Amino acid sequence: MVINPFCKKNSPFYSENVSVGAKILTDEMKDKHYHKDSEEIFIVILGALLIKLFHKKNIEELSIMPNEILIIKPGIVHQIVKFTPQTEIIIINAPAVLNDKVIVE
Repeated sequence: MVINPFCKKNSPFYSENVSVGAKILTDEMKDKHYHKDSEEIFIVILGALLIKLFHKKNIEELSIMPNEILIIKPGIVHQIVKFTPQTEIIIINAPAVLNDKVIVE
C-alpha cells in the first residue's frame, strides 16, 4: 500500500473529513463489507477490477476500468471479486470515520 503524504496529520493538506489512499490491490482487500457512515469512492488508475454490490434482492457486478469512478453509498454491501495484476486505485472515504467498516460473512 502506498500512503499519500498529504494525508498525514502534520500536512497542511490533511483533512479529518476525508480519508484518501492510493493502493495496489491485493487478495487481502477482497472482504465483503459495508461502511456505516461513509461513502467509498473507487478511482481506477491502472488495470481493472470487478466489484459486486449486494442489494436487498439482487447482486450487481460492475467492471471498473482506468479513469472510471465508482461511488458506493453508506450501507451498501460490496466486495472486490477480482482484478488484473498490479491494479492501482485511489480509495476515498468521506466522511472519514474511525471503525466505519463492517465485515459481512
